[in-house]
Formats: sequence, structure tokens, C-alpha cells
Amino acid sequence: MRGGSRLRSKPFDMNPDPFAEDVIQSNQGLNAAIRQANDRERRAVHHLITGERVPPQSAPDREPPAPADWLEAARSGDIGKLQQLLDSNLNPNAVDVIGESALHKAVRGNQPEAVRMLLAVTNKDHIWMAIHLAQHYHHSEVLSVLQEEHPEYF
Repeated sequence: MRGGSRLRSKPFDMNPDPFAEDVIQSNQGLNAAIRQANDRERRAVHHLITGERVPPQSAPDREPPAPADWLEAARSGDIGKLQQLLDSNLNPNAVDVIGESALHKAVRGNQPEAVRMLLAVTNKDHIWMAIHLAQHYHHSEVLSVLQEEHPEYF
């Protein structure tokens, strides 16, 4: 026989594994989560390199990004502007494209009074990052405010 022998295989069993559908759905969900994480990382890296903000892709479950004047008021410690924006029903937990809230901007800007004000309205999801930023930038006064307001984190 020329070309060697040909192996005959058994026909493929078409009875699906009962768990295969669960695995496929699980993998699809995992792949979607990985795509979202990669998109967030891509936007953050682009922002860090160029300084330009890349708006997040709209998604039905995603909050709109925080207004720039809200974040700037926090960074500069403008208590009057922060209060004015809060009075206009602004979401105090809104984040920018790299995931930083107004609390994080106030910590970076070394604004202890703005940090105190924002701690009263911000949910606790942002506190750990605020503590790490204050430690990283050696903002001892801001760190004291964080410790005074939330001693359970220290």
C-alpha cells in the first residue's frame, strides 16, 4: 500500500457531555470579564502615557465617569465647589477612567479638609486606596484625617 497505512478511527460520539454546556458558558463569562479588564487597563495605560483621557465604552451597567470639575475641585481642595456639586445630586462615588474617585484626588492633592468632607459622603470601597495613596505620597496630615475618621482601617 503506497503512502503508508491509513488508520481508521471510531466515529465521534455525538452524545454531549452533560457538563460541557456549563463549561462553555463559564468560559464565555470569563472571556467577557477578561476583555473588560483589558479594556480598563488599556485606557489607564493610555492616560498615564499621553495624559489624554480615553472615555470608557458605554455599557448599560457602568456609571458615567465623574465630571472633571468635581475631580478638580477635590484635587485643589475647593470645599465650596465640592459642596455645590454635592447639592446638585452628583454621585460622590463616581470615578474617572482610571478608577480614581474624588477622595483619591483629594488625597493626591494633599487636601485634608476636602478628604474629611469626602469621607462623610463616599462609600467605604474607596478608603483603602486613599490610605495607600496617602502613605505613598507621605501626606501625613491627610493620613491623620483618614485615621481619625476611620480608625478601624488602621
